[in-house]
Amino acid sequence: MTSPADGRSMPVHLLTSFTNTNGGSENRALALHARLRHRGEALLWSDVAPASGFSGQSIRSLHPYRGEFPHGGTLVIIGAHTRIGPWIASAALHRTIVVANLHPLSILKHLEMLDEYGIHSPEIVYASSALRDEIGLPGRVEASPIDLNHFAPAGGAAARPFSVGRLSRDQTYKHHPDDPALYEMLVESECGVRIMGGTSMSGWLHPDPRIELLAEGEQPAREFLSGLDCFFYRTADNYFEPSGRVVFEAMACGLPVVCGTRGGYAEHLRHGENGFLVDSQEEAYDTIMGLQRDAAMRAEIGRAARLTVEGIYGLLYEEELAGYYLGDR
Repeated sequence: MTSPADGRSMPVHLLTSFTNTNGGSENRALALHARLRHRGEALLWSDVAPASGFSGQSIRSLHPYRGEFPHGGTLVIIGAHTRIGPWIASAALHRTIVVANLHPLSILKHLEMLDEYGIHSPEIVYASSALRDEIGLPGRVEASPIDLNHFAPAGGAAARPFSVGRLSRDQTYKHHPDDPALYEMLVESECGVRIMGGTSMSGWLHPDPRIELLAEGEQPAREFLSGLDCFFYRTADNYFEPSGRVVFEAMACGLPVVCGTRGGYAEHLRHGENGFLVDSQEEAYDTIMGLQRDAAMRAEIGRAARLTVEGIYGLLYEEELAGYYLGDR
């Protein structure tokens, strides 16, 4: 970013709470940093002491009373859980951007807090059009960056039963209460079921060795996805998934995805073309069983899914991303 007054380069400060190596806000901050640091000055900040899993990253901790906080340039606040204090009024910022990727009420409260500290009209980047519509304030819609070279289709067919799975944060609201019954139906129909981030569901399921519940982050996401034939994702009715980055990662791996209709990812899915959107338990079961029976359909939907994310995350996306945050607009 360049100061309009003197032409000097100005930094972009990426601020979030680096508490969970599997967190969406944390990974979004790291992905943005990877794309911006080679084009300009990009700095990572955490409002708390970063978790040990981030020790390899150059993350600065906020210490406002020692004067250690972002100064000048652009501040990008990622996630409404990130704590802001009076220091922001002294930061002499040229721009303030709020990345809205959580529950609408949390985002609105965060904007109110910024207003109290003198940041009256921050720019807003939404995780999906649906989230922007829910909040009702203008802003840019931007998919969370993923690495298409890392998340890529696996080569060759695996000699194993048809496998259905998903990954997410290991929290109950990330799962629909009907999911356990669906998984039990699937294993009775000779499907394998693997859920990473599913240990929070252990009390909902009858013990069954055919349903594998892994802890959040137990395997690298790419490795886990390479062992699936179908990716399934839906959340509790009282939780709206603002984006669903994991859905795009699965699509990038060439997997057919079967998803609930409530989520930001839904605006990129065309039912029966590049994935499936389901409203009921019966639809979910019938769709997955159709994929189990039809390998050609799985391959066709998987190819279309990969092409979809290539369209989302192509060269234009990368150029627009750098231009927006670095100010080359």
